[in-house]
Amino acid sequence: MQFDQRYTTKTIPKLPPAPECLLCELPIREAGGRRIVGTSSIGIRLSTCFYSGQRGSCFYFSSQLNPSSNLYLQYWSDSQPMSQELLLRARYAFLADTHPWFCHVCANRSCRTCGAAMWHPMASEVLNAMHEVAHVPIFPIHPGCVSEACVHYRPPR
Repeated sequence: MQFDQRYTTKTIPKLPPAPECLLCELPIREAGGRRIVGTSSIGIRLSTCFYSGQRGSCFYFSSQLNPSSNLYLQYWSDSQPMSQELLLRARYAFLADTHPWFCHVCANRSCRTCGAAMWHPMASEVLNAMHEVAHVPIFPIHPGCVSEACVHYRPPR
């Protein structure tokens, strides 16, 4: 996609997931869990807003995808600013019509008992099967682990 037109928040394209995690480059079948695109401490998305700098402990970075468009790659992280290599990988993923994502380990959304992925990574934005970003709310219970050996295991529904 060239991203060469003007967008609104409702017309931002819904893209299928990239083949692997943006940080560790593991495919979802090896990483397990869900494709996470945003948490309070790390995230990546397309936006019509430019934002850059530091707010609290998070570093924010925006990069325009095309000079004739108002669409920006927006990235945030609480650990470090975006490196040039990471920026290029994310940019290439979006320009190849895919949405970059993070695995449960890179997004810090693992089971606290066994370290495996959770079925519902609470307080996260996940990329669902319809290529939409959906919010997973915070539940007052453990959200269920994918590991059958874990005490918190719950079969998928």
